Amino acid sequence: MLTSHFVAGQPLRGTASSNDSENSSAGATLLRTCLENAGKRSVPGAGRGRCWSTLHELHPDIVSPRGCPAPCEEARADWSDMDTDSITGLIQNLERVHQRTRRVVLLIPPGDVEWSPMTGWFTFGGLVRHIAGLERWMFAENVHGRPSRYPGHGPELASGYAAVLEYYDRLHAESRSLFTALDEDALTRRVSTPAGASMAAWKWLRAMVEHEAHHRGQLYLMLSLRGVPAPPIFGLTSEEVQARSVTPDPDHVNESPPTGQHAQAAGAERGEGAE
Repeated sequence: MLTSHFVAGQPLRGTASSNDSENSSAGATLLRTCLENAGKRSVPGAGRGRCWSTLHELHPDIVSPRGCPAPCEEARADWSDMDTDSITGLIQNLERVHQRTRRVVLLIPPGDVEWSPMTGWFTFGGLVRHIAGLERWMFAENVHGRPSRYPGHGPELASGYAAVLEYYDRLHAESRSLFTALDEDALTRRVSTPAGASMAAWKWLRAMVEHEAHHRGQLYLMLSLRGVPAPPIFGLTSEEVQARSVTPDPDHVNESPPTGQHAQAAGAERGEGAE
């Protein structure tokens, strides 16, 4: 996602604009036109996220989903319910999540594939089959308007480390193919979940990411219990992050967080709201 280019309504230093008001008005017009065409398959590249990207390229000093100043407010509202740029962007994000999980799956000792910390808990293999099965037979089916066909996560589906990994890779490939077949409009269509809830497809796919991250955490814990070191998910351990952090100022440690416009400005400076 884009980070904010405005702090408290003022453009950041170093922008190229010589007439912020004129550019803001032109940018808002461009954005509204693009959003009106968004989702029309006859208009190439008119996905709603691409509208913001296009505007950012033409007017880098005025655009941000959260920081776009007046008169962009009207068009800005169209961003509020979108959490992904496009089908392409969504699939790329899902693939990055999958690759992080797969790196952990590859660390499972083959002889421990059906080991679990205690009776009644997932085994390593059960977790891998579960992640793959729900992605393919629940999430991928639901976003195409079909009911879930989840077969469970037992060893009868894939027994032994090699078979479990093949099952995991095969079902993910099938899921990716189904996600790729979606059009831009599919992201906002309502889907029904096995629990009977109704939500936009993009929200259901966001839940899939959260579901996978939850079970990836279990894999990390179980690997630790088996004495297998696992890599930091984003490249640094907590100790390394601490070592690279600034020392807190003791005079400001207990200060209350900013509120109102000051909080928005502080959040914009930190790039909050971007993904």
